[in-house]
Amino acid sequence: MNELAEDKKTDKKLAKRSKRLAAAVVDIFIFLPLVSLMAQPLGLTNLQENGSTTAFDLEQKIKLFLIGQLLFLLVQGYLLYSRGQTIGKILLKIRIVNMREEIPSITRLYFLRYFSFSLIVQIPIIGGIIAIVNLLFIFGKDQRCLHDYLAGTQVLDITAT
Repeated sequence: MNELAEDKKTDKKLAKRSKRLAAAVVDIFIFLPLVSLMAQPLGLTNLQENGSTTAFDLEQKIKLFLIGQLLFLLVQGYLLYSRGQTIGKILLKIRIVNMREEIPSITRLYFLRYFSFSLIVQIPIIGGIIAIVNLLFIFGKDQRCLHDYLAGTQVLDITAT
C-alpha cells in the first residue's frame, strides 16, 4: 500500500515553463492597471525631476509598493489561500503546492513566495540581479524558481485532475 502511495506521488506533473510564464503575464495584465487606477488619485503618478533623470522619490516608491501589496492580497489572496492559485494560474490550470502536494498556508505563499521577492526587487541593482537569477532557476531539473525553493513550493499542472 505504501508503494502505491509513493507511485501516486511520482505521477505529479510539473507545470510547463510556458504555462507558468503565461499565468504570470495574465496576472501582470490584471495587476498593473489596478495599481495605476489606485495610484493616480493618490498623486503617485507624478515623477520628480532628479538632475537629468526623472524618478519616483522614496516616499512615492514606498506608497506604491504598499498599494501594490494590498491590491495583490485583495485580488489574489483568497484564491491563493483557498486554491493555491492566482487568476492566471486558474486560467492556465496550474497550482502552487508544497512538496507534499498540498496547498501551502497563505503565510508561506504570500510572505515567502511573493512578498519577500517583491521587497528584494526594490533594492537598486542587486534587486534586479536577484530577480533575474530567481527566474533563471526555472530552467533547472525541478523547474522551480528561487521563490519556490524559499517557500518550499512547486507548481503543478492540474489539467488532468
